[in-house]
Amino acid sequence: METTQLVPLYDDKHSWCATIGSPLFVSDQAMRFYVFGERKRALMEAGLVFTVRKRLVTDAPQALFNAIVAMKKSESRLRARTPSDAAVVEPIKPRAVQERATKEAEATDARAR
Repeated sequence: METTQLVPLYDDKHSWCATIGSPLFVSDQAMRFYVFGERKRALMEAGLVFTVRKRLVTDAPQALFNAIVAMKKSESRLRARTPSDAAVVEPIKPRAVQERATKEAEATDARAR
């Protein structure tokens, strides 16, 4: 019988987040926040994440990395397709451009009077 190494997802210097997952998450807390709710259920259903004594662990670190990358890509595609609800805001212009536009507007107003 072959045994596989169980890797905790976070809270350890040898955890998945500290080693393989470091390009995806800046901290354990960021990973905990991301792997929560529906995402956690999807990873558990896929057999990539499971619990041992209340700790999340994996026995397939590279497959977990690939699954999270796929999730992030899918969410990014969805975000790119969804129009933003934020109001369109004009970009901030450099101060010199703003001053020139103000002077031109004042000169135009002076000529109109």
